[in-house]
Amino acid sequence: MNKHLRYSAVSRSVIVIFFMMAWSVICYAQQKLIRQMVPEPVSETQKVNPEPDKAYVHVKSQIPNLRFDSNRKIDKVVQTSSGDWDLWLPGGTHILKISADGYQMLELPPFNYGKKKSFELKLKVMSIYSITTNPVGALVKIDDQDTLTSPGRIELELGAHKVEISKPNYESLVFNINLTEESFIDEKKLSKVTGAFLLRTDPSEADVAIDGHIIGKTPIDTSMAIGEHRILISKMSCEDMAYRIILDEHGYTDKKILVRRVGSYHLTTNPPEAKIKIDGADAGKSPVSLELGLGKHAVEIDLAYHDELSYDIDLTDNGLRENKDLVHYYPSEAGIGFGGAVAFEKNMFTDSAGNVPSVKGGIFVSLFYRFHFSSHLSAGVRMSGYVLTLSEQKFILDGVQKKENLSFGPFNLGIEGRWTFFRGKVEPYWFLTAGAVMGDMTPESNSSTIISSVSGFSLGTGFGVTMSITKQYAMSVELCGSFGSGTWDKMGNPYSSDLNYNPSFLAANVAFSYRWGGD
Repeated sequence: MNKHLRYSAVSRSVIVIFFMMAWSVICYAQQKLIRQMVPEPVSETQKVNPEPDKAYVHVKSQIPNLRFDSNRKIDKVVQTSSGDWDLWLPGGTHILKISADGYQMLELPPFNYGKKKSFELKLKVMSIYSITTNPVGALVKIDDQDTLTSPGRIELELGAHKVEISKPNYESLVFNINLTEESFIDEKKLSKVTGAFLLRTDPSEADVAIDGHIIGKTPIDTSMAIGEHRILISKMSCEDMAYRIILDEHGYTDKKILVRRVGSYHLTTNPPEAKIKIDGADAGKSPVSLELGLGKHAVEIDLAYHDELSYDIDLTDNGLRENKDLVHYYPSEAGIGFGGAVAFEKNMFTDSAGNVPSVKGGIFVSLFYRFHFSSHLSAGVRMSGYVLTLSEQKFILDGVQKKENLSFGPFNLGIEGRWTFFRGKVEPYWFLTAGAVMGDMTPESNSSTIISSVSGFSLGTGFGVTMSITKQYAMSVELCGSFGSGTWDKMGNPYSSDLNYNPSFLAANVAFSYRWGGD
């Protein structure tokens, strides 16, 4: 019995191979057939006839090397381009014959080509389109008109054509072809009709295998061939689920509730009473003991005046016990800083020759207080400024021009917002400031005498690093700067009449701070 079945299978295979080879031979032979030229009706045109004592015929064709003959006489043939010919005929009725290599000779029906008139003749070129499908027997429609059954062949004009292929229980195909003079052999593989497959699970992100092949994680929204299929749903934290479905063209939609596998999780903190969240949900205050589904979970620990902790755990059947030491921080901080600054104000430095130095340097001082709302965000007040000494400067005081050393000490007073990137022995941070600018210029010999004053506003920013010296004392190194706008109340420089003041500066300083509170 098995031997008979084996021979039958071999016989069917031989028949299929023979059929495909025969079809290929037929298609190849069709490429060697002599093609036909198909004319459109001769039409009279308004084109000027350069030789009015004759009939003028313009021929357009994609076929090269045309040859012309008539039952009477052709006076002249001129090829104007690769696809255009001009013919001059004696007036009267002619039977034109047109030939070309590889094409059957075309004999036109009798037509009266009158003197003084112009005519146009267009020739179409036909090609052979051969189509086969896997499986065979599909209905093929060309340009919504001509139909044939695959495998088949049809003669079509050169150029673009729309092809539609349909077969029961298979997806339809619609595509375009562009025929040239060479015959076109097309082979198309048809796909079976599919049905929609939509599957959700609770919990989601479960692996789904269909007929032994993993296709992704839930939720699944796909399509597959109609018929029977084996479904396997698996997730590390849940029991596996396996079942069968018969998919039809109406599709399949389902939601499966998976049975969770659980493990124990015990968490303590130092100090205790920290708020615990598991996967974004409140889980109480430490210490906590919970039963969680196996697999990954997100843990968050929050305690006032301590660094927040966020991390993932991977819970297994063996459970997990953890103890976390929380890092304390002090909410209040105050300090003072010293350094050097470069000022960008120019008006007060102009000399008698009109020379304007680009920058001037001075001593930089800052005072600050800030409150830490979290381990990252803090805000407070900040006063910073610089002191410059201008040597041997000419100035005007009470209408009298004088010359001696001048002192200028503008400062910014405003609010500060700071972001600490992370906590520890070394804490990098970034800050923004906004506030008022004010300051006086005085003679070095009499600091109570004000030559001129400035006022305005400024915006600033800076970067720095804080390093702990002890538990409550710290040192910071920072680079900062500001920009803004201001005015002098009067110009003490006799060489300038510009009252605009530029509060911009760059400074580098070292600050020392004390932290307290939050115990």
